[in-house]
Amino acid sequence: MLGAIVVTPPVDDFCLVYDGLQRLTTLTVLFAVLRDMTSDAALADHLDGMIRLDAKRYRLTLAGKDATLSRQVQPRGEAIKIRRGEAQSDMGGRIRTAAGIFREGIKSWDDARRDQFARFVLSQVRIVLIEASDPRLARQIFVTTNMRGKNLNRVDLLKGQLVDIATDEDTARQVVAHWNGARNASGDEFEALLVAVDFIERRSSQGDDCLNELAEYLAEKRGPRGIESWLQRLTHYAGDWRELQAVLATPPADAFASDIWRLQLFKWHNWRPLALLWYSDYRRAQRQGGPGAAQKMAAAQRRFA
Repeated sequence: MLGAIVVTPPVDDFCLVYDGLQRLTTLTVLFAVLRDMTSDAALADHLDGMIRLDAKRYRLTLAGKDATLSRQVQPRGEAIKIRRGEAQSDMGGRIRTAAGIFREGIKSWDDARRDQFARFVLSQVRIVLIEASDPRLARQIFVTTNMRGKNLNRVDLLKGQLVDIATDEDTARQVVAHWNGARNASGDEFEALLVAVDFIERRSSQGDDCLNELAEYLAEKRGPRGIESWLQRLTHYAGDWRELQAVLATPPADAFASDIWRLQLFKWHNWRPLALLWYSDYRRAQRQGGPGAAQKMAAAQRRFA
């Protein structure tokens, strides 16, 4: 039982997925690997039918420009190929990783065991489909469902809460776009970035529930009118965070980089949000230029020193 997937009512046989896209993507990758590894033609056709509607259309289409799923997984024979080049995006890299994990886990099985597992997945794995015509209701289902029990992914939960702050669909789409931009800019350090930004934003003690508290804070302080501009700022923080991590990981090349690099010697972990705030001030002054930029950059350098 893989839980509930929340979608819009179908229009022309297609739905938008509010909650469950990762599970649907993972199942698609699994079906594709099993299809390309089986020697049973009828079983391969059955698995392929779970991936495509017809010769031209796939059942699952991901938003954005990344074509890893549609070009390197869903077509017959592609899911078992080992890719050496760099992935098109972080999402594409995760899809490739999933395919690789499935290939490695299954390749040592004999044909009988592999086909038996494929038939088990096709016949015994279940999901519950919830159709919600009201987008706000769909987002609320997502938030409340994921808040029960142990939060498996507090980052995705925060995303749902931020989208829920928006009062119209245009703002909600912009929230998702800025969120994805910040996630791609920060790379694998996205959750650590969000925790640092939470400290900058709320300036209060943090626990395991800090990102949920951040969502509540933003709903009260920013509201529907201010959430988009806050996410634009998050995108800038994400780029600065990635640069800051690169400085911390590289032997210092100058006095400024050396001052930043030595921060890692602190046992006090909250130097990270403070360093992000100061580094963002420095980079903003550097990018904008103009009168006073040199003074602002020098002030940031003195802070790190």
